[in-house]
Amino acid sequence: MIEGMKIKKWATPFIVLGTNAIAVYVGSSLMVKLISVIKVSASGEVLPLK
Repeated sequence: MIEGMKIKKWATPFIVLGTNAIAVYVGSSLMVKLISVIKVSASGEVLPLK
């Protein structure tokens, strides 16, 4: 529908997310797991990044 309307510049991010929706979902799930695994040291305490 967007291609037929010749509206492309502002719609590009939405087209990319629409065609790669599963990749975005998997990537966000991996980021959540990665953030909970990473530990940082602050004031002598080891805290999760989350």
